[in-house]
Amino acid sequence: MAHWTFFEQKLKGMESPPNRVSKCSADAAKQLNDLMGTYYLKQTWSSDLLGFKADWLDEWTRTNALTKLSKIASQIGGPEEPQLFNTIDFDDDEYLENHWKISRVVNEENIGQLGKPINKKVWQGISAQDANANYVPSLNRIVVPAAILQPPFFDLQADPAQNFGGVGMVIGHELISARQYNGPCFETLRSMN
Repeated sequence: MAHWTFFEQKLKGMESPPNRVSKCSADAAKQLNDLMGTYYLKQTWSSDLLGFKADWLDEWTRTNALTKLSKIASQIGGPEEPQLFNTIDFDDDEYLENHWKISRVVNEENIGQLGKPINKKVWQGISAQDANANYVPSLNRIVVPAAILQPPFFDLQADPAQNFGGVGMVIGHELISARQYNGPCFETLRSMN
């Protein structure tokens, strides 16, 4: 309760703690990010967004920009291989048991990955339904979820200037983060000093 009093009431101004249903729903959503993201993508995502091109760039400028950006990996939209928990039978009335089942599967998968190369297709710390973007320094990767590629930030029907202003600011911010994280420690964006 002290955590809620300080963070939620004092810092965020909430008047009362969330009820049990809201708290359990939020916790379940956090644990089932990829599963929820799969449903979100089915409702909102179009692969047409990936084909969007800046036709005002000349070929030399486009090639130069793409060469510089080629050192930075990107994930756009949602996970290629979402974790769907197909092996779990969920019980609508057993929140805690469901929580333990998910934790067990995640722990077993993590232990199974020991000594193996990192699966670079896994989204870390952000999901398709998050209206945010981030930069992952350890993987030199920018992640742009589907939720931020929606109006008012981006719309295939909008004027290109609006799209560059909206999403360009977000992606530019992440590129600056990449430079800040990598600048002093890396000779190139993939080889550490």
